[in-house]
Amino acid sequence: VYDVAWAPNGRSLLSVGQVGGFVWSLDGPRVALEGDELMRACWHVDGSTVFTGSSQGKIDVRSAADGALATTLDTSQDDEVYGLEMPSDHLLAGAGDTMQLWDVARAERLERVTFARAEGGHIFGGERNPEQRAYVFGLATRARVVCAALSDGTVRLLDARTLADASAPLDAHLRKGASAMAVATAPASRAPLLASSDQRGAVLLW
Repeated sequence: VYDVAWAPNGRSLLSVGQVGGFVWSLDGPRVALEGDELMRACWHVDGSTVFTGSSQGKIDVRSAADGALATTLDTSQDDEVYGLEMPSDHLLAGAGDTMQLWDVARAERLERVTFARAEGGHIFGGERNPEQRAYVFGLATRARVVCAALSDGTVRLLDARTLADASAPLDAHLRKGASAMAVATAPASRAPLLASSDQRGAVLLW
């Protein structure tokens, strides 16, 4: 199992992994989701639809009730989808070294940004990453801000509606020489508001 996500109503759980996924319901039967190497998953805000991101850069849009495929969004990346968030009516996806904003109803990509590796940033993958790309490893949202954990060791904060930079990169993990692996936002309005982790086992609060 690579990822799990609760439904907005808290009555169903979505799980995905190397061979497909499932919607687990407290009120009904289990629903199977087809696919291989499904890396990330999230729910539509209304709970009717689930999204699964694959290692081939594709995002399937499926019915939570029966698993039927509605459409597939192509991120135009050959790399894994390592982030999916839907804080409002648009879907945010982290695929390869890009962040993308999608209008799911129209299956249309609205915005796309490509992250450049920060100066002195960690090079994940060594010789397998000759272009020294900075990959997205995790996403989290809070209000209008989307936070992205990047393989170069930075945490990037962007406007969730426009994908414009919301602040300078947070580089504490970079200065430790480690990739940032995951981010999580706090539900409370008081600090700390953000947690980030890295490949060396450190967890930082912001």
